[in-house]
Amino acid sequence: MIHARTLAPALAVAALFSLLNSACINTGSAGKAAPAANADENLSSLPAFARVRDLAGSATSADSSSSLSFNVPVPGLNEKESEIHLAGDAEFSRVFNTEAGVGPAFNANTCVVCHARDGRGSLPVIPAGKTSVKFGANESLLLRISLETMVGSRIESKLVPGFTEQLHQRGIFSLRTDAAGSGQADIEMSFTTSNFTYPDGHIVELRKPVFKITNPYDAVGGKKSALEDPDLRMSPRIGPPMIGLGLIELIDARDIIALADPFDTDGDGISGRPNFVDGKLGRFGWKANNNSIRQQVAGAFSNDMGLRSAMFPNENISGTSLFDDLLARLGVDWKPAETEISETLLDNLEFYTATLAVPARRNVDNPRVLRGAAEFERASCTACHVPSFQTPNDAKVAALRGLTIYPFSDGLLHDMGSELADDRMDHEADGREWKTRPLWGIGMTQTVNPRAGFLHDGRARTLEEAVLYHGGEAAESRRKFADLPRTAREDLLLFLKSL
Repeated sequence: MIHARTLAPALAVAALFSLLNSACINTGSAGKAAPAANADENLSSLPAFARVRDLAGSATSADSSSSLSFNVPVPGLNEKESEIHLAGDAEFSRVFNTEAGVGPAFNANTCVVCHARDGRGSLPVIPAGKTSVKFGANESLLLRISLETMVGSRIESKLVPGFTEQLHQRGIFSLRTDAAGSGQADIEMSFTTSNFTYPDGHIVELRKPVFKITNPYDAVGGKKSALEDPDLRMSPRIGPPMIGLGLIELIDARDIIALADPFDTDGDGISGRPNFVDGKLGRFGWKANNNSIRQQVAGAFSNDMGLRSAMFPNENISGTSLFDDLLARLGVDWKPAETEISETLLDNLEFYTATLAVPARRNVDNPRVLRGAAEFERASCTACHVPSFQTPNDAKVAALRGLTIYPFSDGLLHDMGSELADDRMDHEADGREWKTRPLWGIGMTQTVNPRAGFLHDGRARTLEEAVLYHGGEAAESRRKFADLPRTAREDLLLFLKSL
């Protein structure tokens, strides 16, 4: 699906593709559907990835069964690298208080709030007898906000007046005189539910979180808040897992860009495209809106915790009336001073993030898991969840060099349909597009964090629910999955749980 506003970037990408046609690219399975097979399929004719146990090659962790399986450094780090990794681990678990510079507006005060045991975050719990819950002090999910308006045939995205790109529900106690401890606004969450009925009659309940903004700081004296603008768009983002990020950063950008097909020239219904951030390929975040691990880490310090670094030297609510009022009440003429996050701290946390190992697969030789791998390919899941890539031989960290890795992601943006749409732009990503999530480690998600959900807002309680929410470019794969006999569907899910 090509939107008018994306035409120029798509043409630019298409021109780049023509320069890459002769490139030598190792991306594993091409992702095309395999011919159908019956239940007694010969298990010797399986996709190449079906029997791969070590998804990150020699950088794979042997710990693949405990709740700490995501908190393991890649094997083969030397003594100095191990020391840096451990230093970064300590900072990842550190709780920042106001004396350490957190705030004045923030969402959390430690990395582990969003990434429990380096895994996925979880949604707030709605108390028994209630239909909604107010976000507490530390939640794993945040809201990105903006105003989206049509200007001719293009969508224009801009900041909400008086607010920043990220909504902060927490604040230092002096931030608001009317609501001590609150940030820019409060957030409440409830759920809506619907049913998906398979062709065989089996029914699965699906849920979707709904978010409501209350108590905005700019709604005083009967004044209408800027957050009431009908053009407001909210994008919920839950904390993703931390494993394998250093390997993803090492994938040659040309290998990812070459997989894009913005005009669906091959007619397979898949038209993935890259997101470019400051002229570089976006790799991290739910919409590939960060181009490096360092940018991702420094951005989280700034946006999530209100901690400044050389990369983000200003307070996260600078330029808003909320911040100006705080300075006036405190009698402070604020000027950027020494940042709270030193370059050494950022170096350590960047290295830690880049060297968290991917756990080995489980039950690889189970016949049902093997059949599930075949069903995964026949359903064309590999068209977006491209199995493998290669890391370069000259990577700075020797343990990450020259590896065949299996993230099961093409790293591209895809239209995922209206049910998953947030209707909000993010760099070159539109409101229906999300980056293909890597699947390695996904089977350990709820071992690491039993309350973790799947998809960008944690709505899916199971992998099955996540699959059933796939629409847009993935609608045909969902149809193929739904049309399978129930045992075959379970096989495919068992394959995913083995990753």
